[in-house]
Amino acid sequence: MVFLGVSGSSQSTENPLAGGKKPVAFNEVWAYLMAGEEGKVTGIEPFTDVCYFSAAINYRGKLAGQKKAPAVFAGKTTRVHLVIAELSNPALMHFCLNTGYGLRSSLIRDIVDAAADYHGVQLDFESVPAAEKDAFIGFVRELRSALGGKKILSIAVPPRRVSVDDAYDYAALAAVSDRIIVMAYDQHWSTSSPGAVASLWWCREVTAYAKSRVSADKLIMGIPLFARAWQDKKLARALTMNGLEEIKKNRSPEVQVCDRNGPYFTYREDVTVTVYFDDLDSIMQKMKLYSGERIKGISFWRIGQGSPDLWSYIDVSAVSSVDK
Repeated sequence: MVFLGVSGSSQSTENPLAGGKKPVAFNEVWAYLMAGEEGKVTGIEPFTDVCYFSAAINYRGKLAGQKKAPAVFAGKTTRVHLVIAELSNPALMHFCLNTGYGLRSSLIRDIVDAAADYHGVQLDFESVPAAEKDAFIGFVRELRSALGGKKILSIAVPPRRVSVDDAYDYAALAAVSDRIIVMAYDQHWSTSSPGAVASLWWCREVTAYAKSRVSADKLIMGIPLFARAWQDKKLARALTMNGLEEIKKNRSPEVQVCDRNGPYFTYREDVTVTVYFDDLDSIMQKMKLYSGERIKGISFWRIGQGSPDLWSYIDVSAVSSVDK
């Protein structure tokens, strides 16, 4: 097993400020909380903003699954944002974002109503087709107006190092929203070749591009608190008859017959697993990069996945709970 780079369980139990490390300062520290995982909030986290994953859009273009703001933050200065997520249905995005289908205005009303006891709303629309860029920007503009001046509207966008002809026009979206959250992770992903979740050089290029499109006072850079593992052999696969016969020849398995499923056999295969992850040092390198670039804030995906020691290395400064 090769370890190249966030595994919370690997952190030391020593004094978290040992070794001469100094906290990194930010104006805002955001983090994501999944509905049902409220118990993972310890109270020691330095979060200024929490994005609550609790709402989606159903096949009718209506808001579904929305919940009240989590009670764990009641009475605290932490701002809580309702996340509206649609991750994999470009056809649904087409019908919801365009004005000609009668869904856009009603969906915006649903979102405004659901956000009544939240400090803000975040759109995590990850499947907007490129052809719907103008409709997406128009939707965001209309939602911003409907929410009024007291709610914060943030938009989660995919990481980019160069301009891409897609719906996620950083500059245009920043012009009609209050924050742009760059999901600066998944440099490599579950179905890609093995590699870092978010290497430092890659984060540096993602930051440079984001800053060229979004003013630093609106920009929040995402930091992953998860690892990815790849195995060197893809064992779940279809076999040709020749491939099947080769396995039988090389492995000499005992063929059995099941009355329900027919013939089968079992054999063992060794697999090498490569895991790419971040430790405290590599997370701090990312935080120092973003702080050095005078980025307004950072966001963590997600609460409950990182080491509690991490929070000792973050200094939230110049924060106002009402200033947007």
